[in-house]
Amino acid sequence: MKIYHNPYFTLYNEDNKLLIEVHKPGYNLKNFNQIIVDMPVIKVTNFISLKNALANAANMKIHIGYIKPKFEVIISSDELEAKIKLNISEAEYERDKAFITSQIIPELIKNGVKEGFLYETISSNIPVQKEIVVAKGQLPVDGRDAQIKIL
Repeated sequence: MKIYHNPYFTLYNEDNKLLIEVHKPGYNLKNFNQIIVDMPVIKVTNFISLKNALANAANMKIHIGYIKPKFEVIISSDELEAKIKLNISEAEYERDKAFITSQIIPELIKNGVKEGFLYETISSNIPVQKEIVVAKGQLPVDGRDAQIKIL
């Protein structure tokens, strides 16, 4: 699926792989950074392939990275805290805020979070491209040892 196009190249998402097809040489690699800023869902992992593709303009699809999920759920190692990271632009968040907010709890549930949702945090303005705590568990409370009474 085509996700970005300009006169120099086209970016594709194929099975969450980020591919580039360069049509015309001469695109400055430094300018590519603005595309990454505008499209935070893309993650370039192979800069050498990107640089070579931009220089050679071979009209071939070349794997340069991957597509991140729009909602990234991060569960702490003790499983008592869940964070979410929105891999979207600020403009997209403002445009679709109600829909995005409504998808956070189902996304947490899909990742095994069942309770402890911080509804106030979820319904407020969530910063994009930053991890924010959206659910917290409670530490277990030590109980009392059992006692046996002889009657």
